[in-house]
Amino acid sequence: MLTETFASIRCSIIAFAIADKHAPPPYFPDVVGTGFVIDTNGIVATNRHVVEALETLGNPETADHVALGLTFSEIERETGAHVLTILPVSLRRWDKLTSFTSSADFFGEQIPDIAFVQIGVSGLPAANLVTEPGSWAVGTAIATAGFPLGRAALQIYERVNQVAPILRAGVIASVFPFPGPRPHGFTVDIMTLGGESGSPIFRADSPDVVGLLHAGFNGTNITLAVPSFLVAEAFANYRQSVPLDFNGVIPFETAASSQRDALRAAAEQSSGRIAD
Repeated sequence: MLTETFASIRCSIIAFAIADKHAPPPYFPDVVGTGFVIDTNGIVATNRHVVEALETLGNPETADHVALGLTFSEIERETGAHVLTILPVSLRRWDKLTSFTSSADFFGEQIPDIAFVQIGVSGLPAANLVTEPGSWAVGTAIATAGFPLGRAALQIYERVNQVAPILRAGVIASVFPFPGPRPHGFTVDIMTLGGESGSPIFRADSPDVVGLLHAGFNGTNITLAVPSFLVAEAFANYRQSVPLDFNGVIPFETAASSQRDALRAAAEQSSGRIAD
């Protein structure tokens, strides 16, 4: 069942990366965090501290490094081979949560570690945020997928040898402040590693997201998470208060097709053949 769940949610997961404009190939951008699509227009949920890491780049027009998102399309069949399209996309804007009110009776952080990022493509599948009370029972089988150790886990053999999010599984280990229908936080028994901040935590038997991976706890295999109903409330307020501009956002399939055409043309040119 988890196999099907991961296949359903994988293409909603985004890697946030910092790319060196002058790095020679083969090169994979340095992944600093993860996020997941919550609106098919190209809105991604992640952590505030992931956005703060991206903000250190300065002006993208003049800096040697640039922030981008990496998307992963459905596997396709081309000439009998499996193909996974990895498409770098621009980050049009990001907004950190600066104020927050909740319907929950209890709340831990005054302002939870949430941010929203608009990417330059639309049409990626949006993950479903669970909001039903009682969805965070201790012992619930869950999984998370993101980019633990960032680029390092993708270049184990000193070259790009693995791509796409890494899946890990566990259970809801505790809820804050104690078991109840709408906790202000919860933990899972999975150790947090750099690069997977902002990953979705979802049910093992369905791609429904129950939380946003938030932080580790003193080097243990206890990871803190923001419940999905709080992310949903923050997003509802965000859409009402922030004037988002979707002009110029490109459908994912259009952008991916253009990238494939460019790669084919470059490959044909490098092999001495003239592209049609």
